[in-house]
Amino acid sequence: MQRAGGFAVVLISARNRSERQQVWDRGFNLGQPLWSAEGRVWYGKSLVDGEGQDMYSFRLNSAEGPRQEVLPGVELAPLWPKQYLAEDFFLLGAGTSEVSALVIDLSGSPPHVDTLGISSLFISASPDRQWLAHQAQGATGVHLQPWPELDARYLIDPDAYEPQFRSATELVYWKFITDGTVTTTGANFYGVRTTPGTDPPHAEPELLMSEPRWSDTPGPSYLITPGGDIIYLRAPAENTGHYFRVIPDWVEQMQRAVDTAGP
Repeated sequence: MQRAGGFAVVLISARNRSERQQVWDRGFNLGQPLWSAEGRVWYGKSLVDGEGQDMYSFRLNSAEGPRQEVLPGVELAPLWPKQYLAEDFFLLGAGTSEVSALVIDLSGSPPHVDTLGISSLFISASPDRQWLAHQAQGATGVHLQPWPELDARYLIDPDAYEPQFRSATELVYWKFITDGTVTTTGANFYGVRTTPGTDPPHAEPELLMSEPRWSDTPGPSYLITPGGDIIYLRAPAENTGHYFRVIPDWVEQMQRAVDTAGP
């Protein structure tokens, strides 16, 4: 978990949150912490405002502290969304239009870095590594491309945000609930099946659920668990009230009460 304010990486016991809570690292700006399959937690960190992030990691139940990971020739832009995808690599979205998304192979030391020809903020790979889905940089719209060829691009939805693969054959994304003209505060989640060998290679999106109290957060706004559940932040219910109470001469009453109270 990243503590609110972006200053500490905190681990909380899933069994008893009140008994086990440990701060592992602090910095001026910390990126989203992620698990890797071998039991390490990875995250970006910068010590000074305005500087790019470096990658750090630590292993649970180990005496060693966080260590800086050497990524030759790579400086991570602040607050890059990061997603752990499979047994041995990270996929990092591009923080600005001037840079490209990256694939970081964790199987070697130091990790090997490959540059993708895609400048997209939110990017996701299917678990079978056959597809990439991404949101256009600085705009809405979810695109699907075959990977690693990247020789075709299919627009899934022009108004969509934050694509994530829930399985090798299902892509999930969200879009704002609208009445046709005005954007509301809620969101609809959609799922779309990939269908290799067809043109286009995907089915029509299907509505998964509606959430009127959806809360859009900085960076990735939702997570998909290994079991396929969706975790997101729900805003508090709005209390619009059911009646008005009118008090005639309220100001005069308060003034008389003050005068009566004396010094």
